[in-house]
Amino acid sequence: SNPVTITVIGSSGGTASSISITGDDIVELNTEATYQAVTTPEGTEVFWTAEPVSKGASASVTQDGVLTANAPGLVELSATAGDVRASKFVSISGGILSDVWSIAGGETKDGWRLDPTADTVYIDALASDSDWSNKTSGRNKIVTDAGSGDFEATVKLTGAPCGVEECMEEAGLTVYKDGSNYVCITRKNQGKRDGTPWLSIIGEKNGSSTEIHMTYQETVEELYLKVKKEGNTYTGYYSTDGTTWKQIVDSSGKSTYTTDMTGYRVGVYAHGGMNVDGEVKHEAKFYGYSDFTLKKPEEEAAAIGFASANQVPAASNVRLTAGAAEVTLAYTFTDPDDDQEMESLIAWYAADEADGVYSRIENASGTTLAVTKETSEKWIKAVVAPADAAGHFGAPVVSDAIQAPAQQNDSSDATLSALSVGGAALSPGFDAETTAY
Repeated sequence: SNPVTITVIGSSGGTASSISITGDDIVELNTEATYQAVTTPEGTEVFWTAEPVSKGASASVTQDGVLTANAPGLVELSATAGDVRASKFVSISGGILSDVWSIAGGETKDGWRLDPTADTVYIDALASDSDWSNKTSGRNKIVTDAGSGDFEATVKLTGAPCGVEECMEEAGLTVYKDGSNYVCITRKNQGKRDGTPWLSIIGEKNGSSTEIHMTYQETVEELYLKVKKEGNTYTGYYSTDGTTWKQIVDSSGKSTYTTDMTGYRVGVYAHGGMNVDGEVKHEAKFYGYSDFTLKKPEEEAAAIGFASANQVPAASNVRLTAGAAEVTLAYTFTDPDDDQEMESLIAWYAADEADGVYSRIENASGTTLAVTKETSEKWIKAVVAPADAAGHFGAPVVSDAIQAPAQQNDSSDATLSALSVGGAALSPGFDAETTAY
């Protein structure tokens, strides 16, 4: 790690003359990492915080310095002891969908998440989300190309429906063209049937909806679902072990849905969290999806992972140069996957001495720092966190310190500070704002 120590005005209890942070620069999503605050004197009480730097990033930290990585991106970890504070950029890696997957039906950023270590995607059954009968409001469908011929797709679904009277909630597989043309194999809670749990085949063609359902009272949290397409016919199956399959059949014996839909993709979805009148009766939950497979005729089933195998980028040869009125940052960006650089994050710090205590320069970013009255002849460091086009952040790197040039006076913006005339008195009396006497 590469700690940067900064100071702030204020006190959080205890006294210290210096503080720094040691610990990992990169933390995997949904894991924990422990950080240490090194204080002078030792044992000074420390207050920890973790704040997002990049959009969507999230982490929490205990007062023992244990950070939990909740969402991918860049966070700033801070430790405060009395009047001094240390901060450190931490990259949270993972949580990026593989490029074979995409979001259909509109995306709500906090309505889905990915656990890359378990290769599991979670989708929130958001309130008011539905495509039924041409509503077309269902969001966060995660879909992949299925080709144009016959296929079978399977997935392991984790999570049972709400089980609350009048609560409408569903989750499962979808073969999706748009909000008015789709087929779903789903586990659901039917709000219109006193909260009865169902397994259903739901189909819609040009806004006209059909549902084939059977009651499913089992309370198991994990259930495998399968959709089979043969020509224009779709059949749904369920299994508790992913090996032995049972067909979804309604009380009349109907078990298939037929549509000549084209241009579809296949994937997973979750809808609902409301009652039949639109009033939210139950806080919607995240459903988990894993072990997704796609099988074409005469071929073995192919596993399609949700998590990207993309590797993080790196910044090297980080250096500063001082010009007449600015300090410039340069570095070398590399990426193992040959991804292009995209919005790497840069922060600037200043101190009175080269080995002094560095303070974050607020609102300073980019590769050029214009020298101001506040930074004139200060010692400057920069931190760069490399980011690639896939959304991955690499380890933050701190530059060596360099002294900023003295700020140049701007004669076009000069202010008169004194004026005297030999042998005469000024009228009116001197004032810096007065231009005529």
